[in-house]
Amino acid sequence: MPQSTSARFLAVAVTATIASSGAALGQEEIISGLSFPIGLDQVCPGQVWLSELGVPANPKAPGQGRISMVSREPSGWTAIPFVTDMAVAFNSMGEPAGTHHVSLTYDGRLLVATGGPNIPAFPYLGSVLIYNISFGSVANGPYQTDGARLEAAIPIFPFVIESGFGDSNAYSVAEVEGELWVVDSGANAVIRVADNGDLSVLATLPNIMNPEGTVPPMSQAVPTRILADGFGGAVLVQLSGYPFVPGNASVFRLASDGTLTTVATGLTTLVDAAIAEDGSVLALSIGSFDPATGQPAPNTGVLYRVRQNGTFEPLLENLNVPTAVEIVGQDVWTTEFLNGRIVRHADVAPARCPGDLNGDGNVDGKDLTILLATWGMCP
Repeated sequence: MPQSTSARFLAVAVTATIASSGAALGQEEIISGLSFPIGLDQVCPGQVWLSELGVPANPKAPGQGRISMVSREPSGWTAIPFVTDMAVAFNSMGEPAGTHHVSLTYDGRLLVATGGPNIPAFPYLGSVLIYNISFGSVANGPYQTDGARLEAAIPIFPFVIESGFGDSNAYSVAEVEGELWVVDSGANAVIRVADNGDLSVLATLPNIMNPEGTVPPMSQAVPTRILADGFGGAVLVQLSGYPFVPGNASVFRLASDGTLTTVATGLTTLVDAAIAEDGSVLALSIGSFDPATGQPAPNTGVLYRVRQNGTFEPLLENLNVPTAVEIVGQDVWTTEFLNGRIVRHADVAPARCPGDLNGDGNVDGKDLTILLATWGMCP
């Protein structure tokens, strides 16, 4: 994924000016004043983790990336800084890379995917950073990137380049059955980090054929967000590369043997996702590409509800350059990248079907088997 075609869209060229839109019906601003928010993940009810790319106005200025815990206080929601001053690297075209998506492990550690080059000037970019977020860690912060709570830094950039890929941009990471699966949107690949630390290429996403007459005729895949599906695999979504043709993006299932199965296709510019209680995937589109500005058009972002059978429909529309989505209780939270805020959409999260006992999004024989296995008097 050349920086000139996809990183620009992922970073949304921070020098762009897009007017803020007013809050739509059913929306509530949770937090404002953020510096290019890019990722959300929830560890437990009432506690959400947030990543900010934090691009400085001067490319030569120190990085301003930040990881925070969003906590509900008596006065309302607040972002408590955990890691600050995370580096931001700029390429020759002035496009930034740095702090990308955050995710949580089953044993309560925080994973941070960082894009950019893993070189002496930026030792913690192009890596997966693992932080200890045990009780009291936030209260004693904030910390620097290499502070006391950093448990490990796993370089992804060197492995990807040495493996023959022409570019690397670690964008998200998920823990799957004790392994880390890392989306590299530069290599258009998923990198597996085994529990012993060994790295390998789990899957490579193929280029996409564009509609006849489109220039260029092919686009790169540009995977973005990966999520453990709870069944030994992962859900994966893609942005698709320049010129970001509407309908070019898909939602996939990724198995532990590297097999990619298309769940749904015909979507547009997907940058994040969340898995609802009913098993559907909430896939977030950053918006339609505006060729006049080279950026996402304002108020064209969409949150799709993608069902298990591949059908989908908009759950939320007219979002203003959204970059992250998370389900918090019965609500859905999204970030607005350029407006620097988190927005709550009340009571729109899909609930689990009453008969779906195994949470796979279907009421079928598997659920009946569970019911029959437990038939009788409660213990």
